[in-house]
Amino acid sequence: MAILQAAGWKDYAELTVLFNPDEEVGSIGSGETIARLADQHDVVLSFEPTTAKAVVKTEALLLGASGTATAKMEVKGRASHARAAPELGRNALIELAYQLQQTRDVAKSVPGTQLNWTTAQAGEVRNQIPERATAIGDVRATV
Repeated sequence: MAILQAAGWKDYAELTVLFNPDEEVGSIGSGETIARLADQHDVVLSFEPTTAKAVVKTEALLLGASGTATAKMEVKGRASHARAAPELGRNALIELAYQLQQTRDVAKSVPGTQLNWTTAQAGEVRNQIPERATAIGDVRATV
């Protein structure tokens, strides 16, 4: 209420409180409700229950949030048979591994920001130099 008052909001008849406890897994159970209620409201105050102990190592009320985004890195190489002609290939997996090492600290230059590479995929069969490799990362910005 204090936030709304400080922002000058006085013209409202109804307040709805909605907690989003499954935010970390894509709002699987609450997503439809959030979308439906969003269309019916002018202002949203987001509440995502979390364990404060995991963040500040003590019981506390957290007055901030981490915005989240997805980073994707894709490397294109050249496929080749791993035994018969590996020298004709350009191994996308090797290049992806190199680029992940080069970018793992890139977010440290922006205060309150994190980038963590969390999944990677390359190749389809054991005996072929992979033509393509992809990594997905979790990006967080604390406000």
